[in-house]
Amino acid sequence: MHLDVAAASRARTLVFALLLLVGLLGAVDQTKAAADDGPAPAPESLATASMTRNNGSGGTVTYSTRTAKVSGTLADGLWVDWDFDDFPYPQLEFDSSVQRPLHVGVFANIQPSPDTGDPTIDDFTDRAFEPLHGEFDVLDLATDSDGHFTRFDIVFITSTTFAPNTVFGEVRLNEDAPSTVVSPSATALRWPLVRRHSDPLWAVETLTNTSTSKVKLGKADLTRGATSDYRIRKDRCSHHTLAPGASCTLQVGFSPTHGGPRDAVLEVPTGTQAVTMSLAGAAAIGTTKLTVTGSYAPHDKKKTTYRDISVDSDYDRTSSTTGYRFSGIVQTGNQPHGFEIEVGGPRPFTSGTYSTHEDVTPQEPYVFGFLLDYRCYNQAGTITIHDFQTDARNVPTEADIDIVQHCDHVTLKGRLQWQDRDDTRAPSKPTKLRITGGKARWTHSSSKDYAATVVRVVPGTGTDATPLNGYPVSSSRATSAALPTLTKGQSYTLLAYSLDETGNASAATMLAFTA
Repeated sequence: MHLDVAAASRARTLVFALLLLVGLLGAVDQTKAAADDGPAPAPESLATASMTRNNGSGGTVTYSTRTAKVSGTLADGLWVDWDFDDFPYPQLEFDSSVQRPLHVGVFANIQPSPDTGDPTIDDFTDRAFEPLHGEFDVLDLATDSDGHFTRFDIVFITSTTFAPNTVFGEVRLNEDAPSTVVSPSATALRWPLVRRHSDPLWAVETLTNTSTSKVKLGKADLTRGATSDYRIRKDRCSHHTLAPGASCTLQVGFSPTHGGPRDAVLEVPTGTQAVTMSLAGAAAIGTTKLTVTGSYAPHDKKKTTYRDISVDSDYDRTSSTTGYRFSGIVQTGNQPHGFEIEVGGPRPFTSGTYSTHEDVTPQEPYVFGFLLDYRCYNQAGTITIHDFQTDARNVPTEADIDIVQHCDHVTLKGRLQWQDRDDTRAPSKPTKLRITGGKARWTHSSSKDYAATVVRVVPGTGTDATPLNGYPVSSSRATSAALPTLTKGQSYTLLAYSLDETGNASAATMLAFTA
């Protein structure tokens, strides 16, 4: 594994050009085939869409909320095009795989493989076809006899861990009921993992009067769950009257006060009904930072601390090897300074001290590359793994690593901590999960440090679901809650998780049912 930023950039550019050429040639062939003997080309539709982009340090964001052009078929996948100039590549593609086309469910962005064949998401938003490590949640999906999409609701996030340039939002087509008076640009938003007490990461919510009469809006409020972790600003909706077809906007920010999954509901009364939007995010547990000592630190300081850290993982459930890249940037005056740490090899990672090298061998099973400071290009040194844990998705959940990097005239030392903590034991699961009288009921965890139960309902089997997916049911110490309105005849899975005081989440207690 080589950590060559320039070479990586050139490689990504080449891959982008090749994929673009292949895509154009493929599009010509597919269009000809469709004209000869296939169904008509997929019509382009106008969908309700919300997109937020995290630009990185300091909580700086650019955001945009508006309609998007969508096209595609069940066999080929769904193409979403935000037709504006805010982003270099304002497009997303939800790919169908050969084995399994798009369908309701949760999809961690694992590339298709012979054993899974799950759909994936491609992000053309200033990433030049770099691999993504987020997920998308298909809450609803319908097509006509030719496979053209007639209805869908997809919540997406292109990275779940701290990543600058993360794009998240929702895209919906024909989801509003005939009785809908006010339609939100997003009914559900999922934020990336952030630090506790970080600067709020803001998203724009647009409310549009879809009726033929004026609508008086009530006060926008945060209800249910971790309401103190979300904020409202620039509220141009509360107590306003919307004429038919008129819109208003407000901003919702996520700045968690506690570690672990954090969800809430944004509610705006409309007189006859309330507009509700599900908000979900997570805060890092324990300590997450990189501390670098040595004279290469910015402005020759002896110590630099990075707190906003991104993690990219090589998602491959079929391989015995894996790779991770931790990275971050700190701004000192007008000069940005950054780091990258790459670790690759057989999993699970084994504690110990290893020398840097480029090839995996029985004697040296891991490949390492690191730049504790961009001004030091010598990767000679050692890395000591004290702890490295991952979850079922192969996403790092805890790491404690020491690094020594020998530069030309100085030795840099770094300590990387990712959700490093003493309490790593998850609480016991909820029990006796059941549905009676339109309500979900359960018995909460028996663990002494139990703090709350998170209950969600997801379409499909619940595979790859987390406490942040699907529709919210409850996030409290209650033992029952009403189910949300669901599609009759659709298969769902009810999931209940226990949270402890640290923020650790238990495995899910699951119950499959049909609405």
